[in-house]
Amino acid sequence: MGIGTSTPDHKLHVVGRIYSNLGLLLGNTGGTTDALINVFAQNNTQDLIQLGVKIGSGVQTVSFKITNNGTVELYNNGSDHSLIAYDDAGAKNLQLENTGLLRAREMRVDEDSWPDYVFDKNYKLPSLKSVAKYIDKNHHLPGVPTAHEIESDGLNLGDMQNIQMQKIEELYLHLIEMEKRISELETENEQLKKSLK
Repeated sequence: MGIGTSTPDHKLHVVGRIYSNLGLLLGNTGGTTDALINVFAQNNTQDLIQLGVKIGSGVQTVSFKITNNGTVELYNNGSDHSLIAYDDAGAKNLQLENTGLLRAREMRVDEDSWPDYVFDKNYKLPSLKSVAKYIDKNHHLPGVPTAHEIESDGLNLGDMQNIQMQKIEELYLHLIEMEKRISELETENEQLKKSLK
């Protein structure tokens, strides 16, 4: 049947706008939710798509939209979680709560570089004296974002992990050098003891 066309390509072919004040139901004659758009699997037992769900009898709603610039937006003014992703066994893989808290089992951040360059012979390891001077003047480690920057721009997990690893590797180089110096001092101390005797 064609509406707005005399040559329909499908059993129902509409050219123009479709309006329904009760919503749209596809794949199930009974309907099991209050979603504005319901799409069910052919066996009528599995929900495939639900959009514009009304939660309970109040004004709590969940809506999903794609804007003109392609942004995908999910709104939830209800008290439940905004987004939950499950695996095939029904276990939660991802949970985004209304508070902004994101829960996940594991997170992988791809990095193009890793600070192993700290161990290169040509790497200029900053002295502890220069680091102390920098901290005294700027109140944060060199190369590390300030508290103000984090509060205003947020925290990039990949960048921060990279920075922290660089600082850890620099600390290890300083510790190795200190251990070497302590060993030298202990040897000198033993020699002095022997000479005094």
